[in-house]
Amino acid sequence: MLTKSHLALLRAALQYFDDEMGPHGMDVMRLYFDEEPTVEWTSRELRDLQTYLRNCELRYAIYSPTDDRLIDFALHLAANAIVSGVADARYEMVTVVLPPKR
Repeated sequence: MLTKSHLALLRAALQYFDDEMGPHGMDVMRLYFDEEPTVEWTSRELRDLQTYLRNCELRYAIYSPTDDRLIDFALHLAANAIVSGVADARYEMVTVVLPPKR
């Protein structure tokens, strides 16, 4: 489950990636991808992604992997608000990343 702490780590990793790999271009960056990137990342795009991750909001929901659908369409602010809903082994808690508010 993705948390705010995970987002902080991702932002830090993006900053490091931009600082250390960015100056060397995609030839060096490419080594760190687990699959071939389909775009050439620029420093600006990495900073934009950091900003996006800083300003997006997380919500939590109950998901049925068997049916590939949300069980409850409510999005909850806190994961602990739905822990009882995922006590059933058929369901999982998922994180929904909402775009920054405009």
